[in-house]
Amino acid sequence: MVCEGKVVHKGRTLAVSEAALKDANGKLLAFGTETCSIFPAANLAAR
Repeated sequence: MVCEGKVVHKGRTLAVSEAALKDANGKLLAFGTETCSIFPAANLAAR
């Protein structure tokens, strides 16, 4: 099996990624996406 992931979009405050899991013949077994909020460390330390 092979799992490949990539970042689809990375902005200042939001990132989107996806991953695909395939078997030895290239058949797609699973696919997933993720969206994350990005919080700069400087902003968290000020709290």
